[in-house]
Parts: sequence; structure tokens; C-alpha cells
Amino acid sequence: MLQDSSKEEEIPEVVDNAVTPLVWASEVPGRSKLAEPVKVTLKPGAKPVRQNQYPIKWEARKGLEELITKSLEYGLLVECESEYNTPILPVKKSGGKEYRLGRKSDSSRYTPSSGQSIHFTDLFEGGT
Repeated sequence: MLQDSSKEEEIPEVVDNAVTPLVWASEVPGRSKLAEPVKVTLKPGAKPVRQNQYPIKWEARKGLEELITKSLEYGLLVECESEYNTPILPVKKSGGKEYRLGRKSDSSRYTPSSGQSIHFTDLFEGGT
């Protein structure tokens, strides 16, 4: 039997009632109210890290455009000029046309005060 893909699947009532509504994804990305700010302490003698941007295919660039635009709109990204940079590494999501920002950085040059990993994608729901 073929299913009608035009019909939107409904969440079973038993699941809907058992799960706190706060865990469901929404269109508006948010920040955790429980997470402490990340402070980066540079190692003595550390110099600004500048890496050349990797070549990005047009398809990947367009795929990240919406993510970056929304991030700017919601204040998760702020345009700035800095001596430091991290190249953008687009990664295609499995089974789709959407892209996410990948993880690739040289963490040997800094030490987060809390010992946690830092990356732009950590700001986004489902970004890891």
C-alpha cells in the first residue's frame, strides 16, 4: 500500500502528551539559558590564526546562505573584522539538499576555560 505523502504526519497523542513542548524544534533558533558563556584563553605567545578559505562549490554556498542569513537576523552572528578567522566548511546533510557548517579548526592554539570544544555550529539546534 502506498502512503499519501501529501498528508502531513501527525504526532501520536501518547507521544505528544509525554514530551515537554519545549523540546520540539521551532523556526526560531534560541540560546540555552543554562549554558555559561565560553571564554577563550590564548596560550602565551599565541598569534592570530588566519587560514585561507577552502574553495566552496556554488551549490554549497547557496545551501549555507539561508543558515547564515537567519543567523544574522536572530543575532547569532554579527558582522565584524578580526585578526582571527575560521574557514567555512560546508557539509551536506544526509539525505537532503541542506547544508550545515562543519567542524574543522586548529584547537591547539587556544584553551577554552571550561575545557569544552568551541565551534560556530554549537550555536545551532542540531548543529553537531
